[in-house]
Amino acid sequence: MTLSMSPRLEQRQDMELSANIFLGDYSGDIALLSLHKIKNRIPSLDIDKGVRSKLVKQLLKENREYRNEIGKSWNCITPIRLDNAVHSTREYLENTVETALSTYEPRNIVPRLREIMTGKVKEQDDKIKRWFVDHYDEILYDMDGKIPYAMVQRMREQLSTWSLGHENPFYTPIEDFVVETAKAKGLFYHPSMSTQDVFDALKELGEK
Repeated sequence: MTLSMSPRLEQRQDMELSANIFLGDYSGDIALLSLHKIKNRIPSLDIDKGVRSKLVKQLLKENREYRNEIGKSWNCITPIRLDNAVHSTREYLENTVETALSTYEPRNIVPRLREIMTGKVKEQDDKIKRWFVDHYDEILYDMDGKIPYAMVQRMREQLSTWSLGHENPFYTPIEDFVVETAKAKGLFYHPSMSTQDVFDALKELGEK
């Protein structure tokens, strides 16, 4: 009797966790940022108007693809989707620069111009990423408290790491992310505990 009931219990826990916070395998799959709030505040992003417009289009594209993927009308951007949009915007800038330089005369000054323009592209990219970190609290998606506050705080740390460009932390397995957050908060953890148990313990912390 015990053996026949255990698999069903474990499946229920996994489904509950997924329904609560994300549809995916990684920390970067969490429904984290509100597309509506981003659109309302993005005019404060101090970059070229055309670049800002391109970024918004990429964010909308990522949201459409996300909706189709999960089958839900969530008006949000996950960290992984945000990275996709920012990366596509940077690629657009790089391609624009190369197209302009491909026919520029005199050719002997092209290397110097490329160096200058590459720096300008990086400057725009850095400003975009920094904006999302600086406005983090203002653009959070309304998840009705389904995600523990401690995890929301830890996602800010991942976003900060991403903005520095050293690595992409958004592909941390969600199970590891939950456990690491609990340990950082000083919660008791044992390998025998399910991810759902740890997740529930984090929710009980509230905004501590």
